[in-house]
Amino acid sequence: MRRNVPLSLTQLGTAAALLGALLLVPVPALAQDDVTLTMARERFKEGVSYFDKKDFAKARVAFLQAYALKKHPAVLLNLAQSELRSGHEADAAKHFAQYLREHKDATEGERQGADTGLTAAKALVAEVALDVDGSGAEIYVDGDLEGQAPLPGSVYLTPGPHELQARKDGKTVSSTVNATAGQSTSLRLSLSKTAKPAAAPTEAQPPEGGSEPIIEEPSTPRQGFFPWLTHTPAAMVGVGLTGAGLIGGGAFVFSFKSSYKAADSVASQGRRQR
Repeated sequence: MRRNVPLSLTQLGTAAALLGALLLVPVPALAQDDVTLTMARERFKEGVSYFDKKDFAKARVAFLQAYALKKHPAVLLNLAQSELRSGHEADAAKHFAQYLREHKDATEGERQGADTGLTAAKALVAEVALDVDGSGAEIYVDGDLEGQAPLPGSVYLTPGPHELQARKDGKTVSSTVNATAGQSTSLRLSLSKTAKPAAAPTEAQPPEGGSEPIIEEPSTPRQGFFPWLTHTPAAMVGVGLTGAGLIGGGAFVFSFKSSYKAADSVASQGRRQR
């Protein structure tokens, strides 16, 4: 069951106002890299606008497109916040954890917002610490490529049954996990064995037949501000982009799994209208 997450939109509203002011700054002609950066900023601007309107599904698509063009930590943090509020809790947990893992220079406020968001997301999904004995093996979750072993972090799953699979050199091993919200599980996939290993509970998970752990609902997650907006005003010159999908030529070839097909659909629709 989806839970409502309290909101605070002050910082994103400030970012939107600042971006509007920057659009008025005259700038010189842009190189190709600057055009790509401008496209990313346009997508981020749309994401801020949708988030302020509480249209979190569209905000998620816009931030996802911006991150495909510019892998900036502020975009990743806002993407995770939108995912948390649009019913994509497993993706939100993955991206909050990625933000905390990769961006050690984040401010205290940004880390607090990511920590709070991760706690909220993890209360709604299962966390699986996956161990695969074949380095470089491809990891699949319900048939979708998650990455290569060793994965940089845990796998997050919505409640219910899921199949986790490892493939390498023609060998395949898989296991089914019955995910429960709020629980942590460890799983080993051994390509050197033919038997399917079963998921083993960690110390944080109660024994079979026991009660589920109680996870206190966190306070309101804080949105990450977007200081990147002020660093390169030249990239804000208009290039005739309107709507959420006017970037052509495969700009949205995402590395994310298939749950993000909504973003591809927006891009495809924009190309048909050009």
